[in-house]
Amino acid sequence: MISFYCFATIKIMTIKDLLHLILDWQMIIIACCALLYFANKDRSAFLFTCVTLLSFLLSYLVTPYIFEHDPNRIYRYVFWISNDIAWMAIIAYLGLKDKISLSLCISAQVCVIPAMLVQLLRIVDVQILNIQFISGLYQTIIPLSNTLVVLLCVWPLLFYLVEKTKLMVFNMSDAK
Repeated sequence: MISFYCFATIKIMTIKDLLHLILDWQMIIIACCALLYFANKDRSAFLFTCVTLLSFLLSYLVTPYIFEHDPNRIYRYVFWISNDIAWMAIIAYLGLKDKISLSLCISAQVCVIPAMLVQLLRIVDVQILNIQFISGLYQTIIPLSNTLVVLLCVWPLLFYLVEKTKLMVFNMSDAK
């Protein structure tokens, strides 16, 4: 078993604890980005980040109830796939209506499609095949996909900071 040390306390964290902590931090990062985009009046980034935050929150809040009432382990994957499809549809709609940039829309779709395919494969694996490597693939692709979506939420902020830094550097060099 792989374990990680938590910096707040002297306790050993399992991978499951680490993934829960990362999910919490992902939502915190997305929420902070949404607030910054709202303050900067960046409507495109704000819309993308809010839709993503709502999708993450819905999944985060509903998942424990699905675990309780899903002994056959089918409905959880159907819910997550449905959540991803709804998120993708909203992002695509906003992209087509020019509310968010089309490049961001396409990048987001490309990041989420592998996660949906792995979840479909997981349904088949759990019910029919029971192949061992699918679990490792599932535990790798889903967090990676979620992290990429979070990075897409942060990307406009990073772009804004780089542009501000360039502006400050070039203004300082012009003053000399």
